[in-house]
Amino acid sequence: MHYSICVIHEDDTDVADALAPFDENLEVEKVVEDDGYEYWCNPNGKWDWYQVGGRWTGSIKLKDGVEPTSDMYGEPSYLFDKDVDPYFRARGEHWVDSALLKDIDTSLDMRAWNAAIEDWDKAMNGETVGFFQTKESLLRDYIIKENYAACHALFYFNYVIDHEGNWHQMWPEGYWSVNISDRLKWAQDFVRRFIAPLRHGSKKYRLTAVDIHD
Repeated sequence: MHYSICVIHEDDTDVADALAPFDENLEVEKVVEDDGYEYWCNPNGKWDWYQVGGRWTGSIKLKDGVEPTSDMYGEPSYLFDKDVDPYFRARGEHWVDSALLKDIDTSLDMRAWNAAIEDWDKAMNGETVGFFQTKESLLRDYIIKENYAACHALFYFNYVIDHEGNWHQMWPEGYWSVNISDRLKWAQDFVRRFIAPLRHGSKKYRLTAVDIHD
């Protein structure tokens, strides 16, 4: 499966270095099964393939006045034809895949909020929206439309490698879902926890959005 993760790393460092410790192909630990079969694995392995941008191309919004440069873009998923597909950088040139923390607009995205409210209303009228979401699934997972809108409009990622190389995730290990209260807490705390403390320090940090596969 594919997941969107943000990697927070010092500017002028390679995002690959931060991702490397979580490569499933690393032979870190020897395992011996009860039947004597031996193999090596990485107990911290999280991915077997990754791509900057990928299925989540253009998920970082630049502040007004910050002009995008070529190093802010990765590549869209192979599923998309960048020349014709409307989802390729669909949000515009000021939505990028990598940027300095100080240049990222982390405010509430009102366009995403309004679009989510519209989708909610469509679902309540019997339409299927988003990723096969229905009236029943939205009410079950989000309870009210404002929760659904907030989850789309707040700036956050479900997975993070922080500036010290530590892995964090919204989902409990071994689970694929989280209740709406915990989701909103994660989303509301994201900037304060991972970004705000690093924005104005002596070191320049960058956030890069990565599509990983497990």
